[in-house]
Amino acid sequence: MRIPFVTGNYTIMVKPKKKATAQEKLAKDRLRKKEKYAEIKKDPEKYRLEKEKERKKYLLRKEKKKILSIAEMTDRQKGSKGEDGEKTQENI
Repeated sequence: MRIPFVTGNYTIMVKPKKKATAQEKLAKDRLRKKEKYAEIKKDPEKYRLEKEKERKKYLLRKEKKKILSIAEMTDRQKGSKGEDGEKTQENI
């Protein structure tokens, strides 16, 4: 469907713009982040600063217990099965 667009003495038929889907937005965002990171990697100083920033973010998340070491995880979080899980698998 075309929409008329009037300019001066004549009318132009224009196609309406489609809204980007969620998948298209994600793909565009991924590409933008990838390009930005590639640009940062070219400059050693920017790369060092970016790595420091990532490290601080990691340590903050670890401090808040959002990231756990294997020793701190429960069996369920590790993905291992207890005795009940093994028995259930054998019975199937």
